[in-house]
Parts: sequence; structure tokens; C-alpha cells
Amino acid sequence: MHLFLTLSTLLVALTHASPIIYPRAGAGGPIVKPIPQTCTVSTPLVHNADTTNCSNNITTNTADYKPTTAFASAHSLYEAYFDLPKATEELWTQCSQQCYGYGDEGDCRSAVFAQAVPVPEGYFGAEGGELVSACLLFDEYLAADDLEKAVEGQWIDERAGNIYC
Repeated sequence: MHLFLTLSTLLVALTHASPIIYPRAGAGGPIVKPIPQTCTVSTPLVHNADTTNCSNNITTNTADYKPTTAFASAHSLYEAYFDLPKATEELWTQCSQQCYGYGDEGDCRSAVFAQAVPVPEGYFGAEGGELVSACLLFDEYLAADDLEKAVEGQWIDERAGNIYC
């Protein structure tokens, strides 16, 4: 009985001495938050004869470019790789709105969405290399020189945007 009381007292003391741990809000990914009309979304992708929708400065890059390793390493906030049967425009809208909804306003400054992006080795235990859709969020604005040529057939149907609010 004495051992039971000692263990019970110890357990109660440790419980009260331990800090309370609260789950992190937004666990699982940034929230999707519509970008207000007062914000501007512009693209760092080069406009060429193969691009579409340049009138609102959102463009499709058919030249297979990706963020440079240096830019991605220094400025990555969030990466998601997935295989969903949704239209590219719908996924791009979700990706850009996740950038706007990330943290405090202005924490995420740019987003990139593309099809046929290789999953990095070790991503949630993956071997890597499988070509899927990807949404990448960054804490810095992308410029044209932050992009490099990707392997042919990868990083296709790409969208990229810098969000200014």
C-alpha cells in the first residue's frame, strides 16, 4: 500500500509539474484562405507563345522550369506532393490560397504548383522519384532567375505566383 501511495503521489506531482502541450493550429497543412481583390498575384514565369492566361498575370509554363535548389532550400515554408484527379486550375487556386492562408499575412510570399514533379527521397518515407502534383510555398518572392530548367517531361503545366497584399 505504501508503494502505491508513493507512486500515486509521484504521478500527481509530475502531472502538475509538466507543461501543458497544445496541438499546433493548422496541423496537416496551411488553411485555404481566399485571396482578396485588394491583393495582386503576379508570376515570375516567362510569358512566351506557349503560355496562357497572361492577361491576369497568372501563367502556365510549358518550358519545364522549377525553383532552383538554392532558392527552395533557403525559402521553403511548406511542400505537398500528391496524386489527385482534380483539374490543374483548381489545384493551383488551392495552392495559392494556402500560401495566402499560411501563418500571418505576408509570411508566405510565393507559391508554385506543377504536375509531374518528382517526389523527394524520404518524403514521408517515400523512395522518391514518383511523378505527382506538387504545391510549394515560399517565404520570399520568386524572380525569373530563381527558376532553372527541369528535366524534360517534369514540372509541366506549372503555375507560379507572388502574392502582394
